[in-house]
Amino acid sequence: MWIIAGVLLTDEEFWQDQRRFVLRHLKEFGFGRRTMADLVEEEAGQLVKAFQQKLEGSQVGKVVTNF
Repeated sequence: MWIIAGVLLTDEEFWQDQRRFVLRHLKEFGFGRRTMADLVEEEAGQLVKAFQQKLEGSQVGKVVTNF
């Protein structure tokens, strides 16, 4: 019979086995493949889109987008 004691009371060997299992399977789904640069680039693109949407209706936006 298995007794699972939770995260804090789990022995080291069981915890390492579980960690390896989870990481191996998450990698199969693409976890950990994106670099930090990719994430920053995506966030920056979303920020630019948000700024463009805010400026669409204003006078400043018309001047800025005419360049």
